[in-house]
Amino acid sequence: MLSRCLKKCRPAIINTACVFLLLLSAASCRKENSASVQYPIPSGLKLVSSGYAAGASTRVEIYAYQDLYVGYDRLSIALYDSASNARITQAQVSLATVTGAGVAAPTENPSGSSAVNGLFDGAAVLVSTGSTALTVQVQNFSNSRTGSYSAPVNVVQTSPAKSYSVTTADNAKLFVSIVQPTNPQLGVNTFELVVDRQVNSTNYAPDSTYMLAINPTMPSMTGMGSPNNVNPVYTGNGHYAGKVDFIMSGGWQIYVDLLHNGAVADSTHYFDLNL
Repeated sequence: MLSRCLKKCRPAIINTACVFLLLLSAASCRKENSASVQYPIPSGLKLVSSGYAAGASTRVEIYAYQDLYVGYDRLSIALYDSASNARITQAQVSLATVTGAGVAAPTENPSGSSAVNGLFDGAAVLVSTGSTALTVQVQNFSNSRTGSYSAPVNVVQTSPAKSYSVTTADNAKLFVSIVQPTNPQLGVNTFELVVDRQVNSTNYAPDSTYMLAINPTMPSMTGMGSPNNVNPVYTGNGHYAGKVDFIMSGGWQIYVDLLHNGAVADSTHYFDLNL
């Protein structure tokens, strides 16, 4: 009797097992395929350098949107387990730069310890052309280990320039860089600068002590400015953000007045923007 019951049930058991195995296999394939395409590097990013943060058992890839230049450079860091090549999305990442002349410039570390779309986004203010050491320190949460990767990178000068250095009337040595707009358009654009002060011969630090005023003009149209501009105000970490209104296509010069304690510290510098 029991034997007959088992014979009757066996096909059902086999079919159930097969269905379970097929579902398990499909889930495994989906997981494998998902892992293989997880967090693709955005097409707009360029690989700057890659290497190993040996102490953290981590491979580091440094990306930027263009060749590194003198000024404010956005950086994206991808991390991989050096043994499994699995993407690391939980880590503490910090950045540092030192020029060939030994001058350290400000960096902006990724906020938080979780990658956004697989990347840790930060920035560096690069103050001179030529070779600069860009260091990425990693605290890998998956193995509780820490290490760093230092990459010699080449820094170029753009044309038009995206930064300038100035010794102001109040005898401060400042390095002023444009952050936005990266792709100016007709109409009102966010206009953002970062101001860094040279605190000694080998270090810069973000500065918050100035008031900024902007004056957009079109050199090809004598005396022509624009309405709806908003002077940049301090937002933190050396950044000042406002608005600039481009009322027609062509070349613009955005003059920047730096005011300190109510007095004009500098009004001779500008940024060239074309749209």
